Amino acid sequence: MTMTSAVGLASAADNELDVFVDQTQIGVKAFEENGKIMVPVRAVCEALDMEVFWNGQARRVEITKLPIQVTFSPEKDGYTFAKTAPMKLGTAPQLLGAGITYVPSEFFGEIIPVKCEVRENRVNIIAGEQPAKDDSRKMLVTESRDKQISVYDPLLGEVIVNITDETEISAENGEPAEKDMLIPGTLIEAEYSPVMTASLPPITSAKSITILEGQYELMETTVREVREDRILVGGSDKITEQTLLVKTDDFFALDKDGNVIENVKNNSKITAVVSMVSTRSIPPQRNVCFIRECAE
Repeated sequence: MTMTSAVGLASAADNELDVFVDQTQIGVKAFEENGKIMVPVRAVCEALDMEVFWNGQARRVEITKLPIQVTFSPEKDGYTFAKTAPMKLGTAPQLLGAGITYVPSEFFGEIIPVKCEVRENRVNIIAGEQPAKDDSRKMLVTESRDKQISVYDPLLGEVIVNITDETEISAENGEPAEKDMLIPGTLIEAEYSPVMTASLPPITSAKSITILEGQYELMETTVREVREDRILVGGSDKITEQTLLVKTDDFFALDKDGNVIENVKNNSKITAVVSMVSTRSIPPQRNVCFIRECAE
């Protein structure tokens, strides 16, 4: 990990700002550099009762306080909330000579759901003044019962979701929808309640569900060739036994640990959520909205 130079440290010291979390000053200062306010991430997060962990194997910082899960890698402008696609804040994290990692002040507000104010020589971070970040994500309905559905969640696998009187169900256009529309093959975007059992499969309730267009199904297969916007998959090298998966505009991929990746690897085993409709070409083409690599 690259350290800043002594000149950089001196420059940071000339532009220091005090940092307050819920009106209590912490012992590490922020600094301004190139028009960005850089804030000490560990000191602030621990003051917010969050756990901060350095994953040396994956070379990333991991911050947790359920349901909040945030990760980022040093010197890379990409901050991930709940393992969704990384968000750019215009500045990568910085590690200074004292071993302190700094992130841009926008991290607190854009990524961590708190309020962050910068006034003169002071950074104020206030918990509880910003609504909790929407932790909804796409998943596929695999079974439907009276007041309950089973879904394939790309992060958690199978999850049983209770539908309560408080669950808000809507169509993609925002119009109200009925629970009867949650049939197997329906792609949804759901937000869980904060409580989830430790059972297998886990059980939770849905705060809200948005029903997306199209019918989809699970496909377990092997990656044969990764292209820019398409992925060739199949159980053998025979073209007649292969399928060309066309990425949707909001396609995303996860590795076997549930981390967002730019693309899957050749020869990897995957579980994909693909459209039921396919072309009559050879190989047939089907839309794919997300993929997760399987454990070996």
